[in-house]
Amino acid sequence: MVTSYSSANALLEDIHAQQSVEGSEAAWPKGEAELVSDSQTIVWTLEDYGDLVVTLTRSDDQWIVLADIAPVAAVSDAATLNRLLLEQGIAVPLVSAGVMTLNGEPHYVVYGQLYVDSRPEAISAEVHACASAAIDIADLVQDYID
Repeated sequence: MVTSYSSANALLEDIHAQQSVEGSEAAWPKGEAELVSDSQTIVWTLEDYGDLVVTLTRSDDQWIVLADIAPVAAVSDAATLNRLLLEQGIAVPLVSAGVMTLNGEPHYVVYGQLYVDSRPEAISAEVHACASAAIDIADLVQDYID
């Protein structure tokens, strides 16, 4: 039984092995996952969440699960949306919404963080929580897209 992962590659190998096992402990979401080895990042297209793309990145001390929602520039009333997102913070369990620069442009994102030695079940739960919150927040953001 795996208790933690030494690299993104080790996690990816376990995801691939466990996705085909019915009733596996970690209950990884279905989807296509690939490794970007130079950044210790797994890019994962989640079939269970309408082909939502999340990244799962390992650093020295944490795992970060991240889903891109929308470019900030596409939002017509960022001040109101930002206030709503801050108010939603407590209502969206286990994850946070924020703004992060992706490919040189600020984007609304949903993210979760875990200790690097987190168990597979915790990482899987965080991926599910992040994906679910991303869908909910994307629905909210759509009301503010030009």
